[in-house]
Amino acid sequence: MDSVDIGIKLLGLRSAYLLYNDAIARDTLRKYAFEPFDPGVSVDFIMSTAVTNLVMAEVLLDNVEGAVQTMDSVIYREVPDRMRVHYLAKKAELLMKSTGDSSYIATIDSLLYLYPTDNAVLNSKYIVTGDASYTTWYSKRIGQDSRNVIPNTIAITAYPSPASAVQTITITNLKVISNVAIYDYLGRKVDKSRYDYSVAGDNIYFSYNISSGIYLLVITTPDHRYSNKFVINTIGSLSR
Repeated sequence: MDSVDIGIKLLGLRSAYLLYNDAIARDTLRKYAFEPFDPGVSVDFIMSTAVTNLVMAEVLLDNVEGAVQTMDSVIYREVPDRMRVHYLAKKAELLMKSTGDSSYIATIDSLLYLYPTDNAVLNSKYIVTGDASYTTWYSKRIGQDSRNVIPNTIAITAYPSPASAVQTITITNLKVISNVAIYDYLGRKVDKSRYDYSVAGDNIYFSYNISSGIYLLVITTPDHRYSNKFVINTIGSLSR
């Protein structure tokens, strides 16, 4: 069986599950999603196709909890980053719509900052905001997005970059910091015990105790919101 045959089979299983609430079709889809194997066909292709069909059916059947559990099975496995990012965005979108909790938008925003032209993330942003500027057409028109995708946010720079344990950020005419938040590349908020900062004039001195990776720093003042994408090369230690 090749990838086309697998795709058709999984689509048929989704239809049977959706139209007739067929438990066998549902369980077969889950098997392909959780134990993706077919000789000659990419495991990633089988899993992503099965998960997509299963999630779509669960959503249409108003089983948000089941859809989230299915996506979690992918998010916390060894899969390509892009696949994980797509399901993180879709999960945040579904939870936002089902609970009305707007804090889930922050997860989509952080993913969008790191992957500004990813169609799946853009689509989730469009669905939760209704802003048509986040459609696929818009992302293709602008190419590698030069705007800042977190609304009302001013991009800033930090040095050194990449960093190991400490970084300095300069914000002209800095007065009062209302909030500081750091997100990892999966959109998860970093616990405040893992970093520290001090302010001297226009400079903010950060010290990190976080693992190597890509992070998004968001600084909020009474007048503005500032963001910076930065890279940590090694595990640092709190210096304050």
